[in-house]
Amino acid sequence: MTGWFRYAYIGSLVLFLAGLVFQVYLVGQSLFVDPRDWDVHVEWGWIVAHGLPLFVLISAGLSRLGRRRWFVLIAFLVSAGIQPFLPQLRDTNPTVAALHPINALLLVGLTLWLIQDAWHLARVQETAA
Repeated sequence: MTGWFRYAYIGSLVLFLAGLVFQVYLVGQSLFVDPRDWDVHVEWGWIVAHGLPLFVLISAGLSRLGRRRWFVLIAFLVSAGIQPFLPQLRDTNPTVAALHPINALLLVGLTLWLIQDAWHLARVQETAA
């Protein structure tokens, strides 16, 4: 049964990564096509940063990942959790707010690492079975 949860974990991570890619598209859309699309970027950002990681967390908990993997997953969750709050600091602390795109790149890297590691974990379990 753990194998199915591991594939659900991979799927939730892939959905999160797709959400990040769509976020980048929305930024380009708002810059080059219609500035009103910026609101869609902001609204979708809250869903990507707080909704999708919930599915990642639940599926990870059911996947029996192991301690080492949880450290990276916690870094991912913290990074996703602070992402939508960074731009809100533009008036009080613009230097910290400017970390928003850098944190997005960090999220892409962490997500890719987690997907690769989860895929390896699922394949090892299948080989062992």
